[in-house]
Amino acid sequence: MTTPANAIQLKIASLKIKESTFINPILLENSTVLSCFFNAEAYHSFNLGSVVYFISQFKTPQYIGDNGFYTICVLDGNVIHKSDVSLQAWEWLYLVHGEDRVNALEYFRFSFSTREEYITAKQLSEDILHWKIKAKDDPQHEGMDAYIRKSATPVTLLSDCTWVNRV
Repeated sequence: MTTPANAIQLKIASLKIKESTFINPILLENSTVLSCFFNAEAYHSFNLGSVVYFISQFKTPQYIGDNGFYTICVLDGNVIHKSDVSLQAWEWLYLVHGEDRVNALEYFRFSFSTREEYITAKQLSEDILHWKIKAKDDPQHEGMDAYIRKSATPVTLLSDCTWVNRV
């Protein structure tokens, strides 16, 4: 029996292909050719079931809730398919490194009025500092740092990709 896919895996289980490249089987046996095609500095590999995926380099988000757009490639026999996918930082980390790496960064749930976002402790500190500085220049932003601090809840990512409050 196979383990059901979680929400992040389902996000990449079906992709709209924008480009495909045929590779002769003699080249597939040569790891040097594949490593050139997937520049080790630009792509990271991971598996979902028996399928090998390659995803472009991690992008640090600029703001709370920013999604990064990544090139994702799937090796399918002698063909490499390319697509694009939009992921939050923690989703990319989960796919490439697993939930332990995500949890090592100490994520927080930040609740907006209509949605929830997940940010690292470092991002949270940077945002609080940003709003403290901004409030010095413009009193209209006073209290925003306290609001962000109050709205952030420490969370842990479980292996099924659900978040639970950290105790």
